Amino acid sequence: MRADRPNRCGAKQSGYGKTGLMVHRQIFMERKQTVNNLLWSSKVNHYKCLIAEHKSDTKQLFRIANHLLGRKKDSLLPSGTEINVSKIFGEFFIEKVAKIRDSIPPAHEILDLARPVS
Repeated sequence: MRADRPNRCGAKQSGYGKTGLMVHRQIFMERKQTVNNLLWSSKVNHYKCLIAEHKSDTKQLFRIANHLLGRKKDSLLPSGTEINVSKIFGEFFIEKVAKIRDSIPPAHEILDLARPVS
């Protein structure tokens, strides 16, 4: 093992990778379980802190819960190539502007309504 590398508790250090002996496999499995337990407790502590930090923010709590449950947000954007998506957006805004323009009465109608009745 090189001196500039950190000491890792893996299959090579337990001897299991080289020898294939059951005792080395058992050492490897114990070390693997220790690492997994450390990871688990670290994640538990991390999420406990996150939940405690955001206990009054329900939006953040739901985000944390959804992340833990593996729920993904559905994309609000249409799928497709960039060109197709840009065309869809362009058509949407053209239609939107046309609807707004059609809903505004002509200027002479607005001016007629603004004149005092005699």
